Amino acid sequence: MKYSRHAARYLATPGQAGAYAVEFALTFVVFFAVCYAILTYAFIFTAQHLLNVAADDAARIALRWQPDNGLSTAQMADIRHVVDVRTSWLASARGEPLEVAVCFGHAMNTSDESSGTEASSALCAGAFPASGAAVSSIGILVRYPYRDVPLVPLLGPAFLVSLAVPEWLSAFSVVTPYRDNLVTESGAGA
Repeated sequence: MKYSRHAARYLATPGQAGAYAVEFALTFVVFFAVCYAILTYAFIFTAQHLLNVAADDAARIALRWQPDNGLSTAQMADIRHVVDVRTSWLASARGEPLEVAVCFGHAMNTSDESSGTEASSALCAGAFPASGAAVSSIGILVRYPYRDVPLVPLLGPAFLVSLAVPEWLSAFSVVTPYRDNLVTESGAGA
């Protein structure tokens, strides 16, 4: 059997036969890791943006009523409905309910648990800075437990995943009713 000079050179070095397979395996692992990281963070950024939009729109809905003593159950349901509509893609992808809290000014850090929100008052604690927020400010906090219910399956050792992927994705939006900025009868700002 006759071989060409080119084929004869590869047949003469049998120790190199698996080098290409090893090189391909190493290159594939690196390429896969980079593509997986891009995909994972793309979903994280998309979900975060979705939560920001939902919190902003829910805060605008809450601003309609400008409550003095909290919101009614129907108003809280409207706020929750806006969050559900804006995050429908996220809910349909994983089916995990979001935590939604409606927080009122730094003097009234509470949420209304009887209104169908899954949030506890602990979510609102510390939501507003110690100063700078008007008592009548309304904050909407939306949280998604990303590490517990990831959009892309988490691969790798748990300690590495805990460093690379956030435990929660959250968005917080604050609105202050305009009436806090009205001029009082004496002419000074309130």
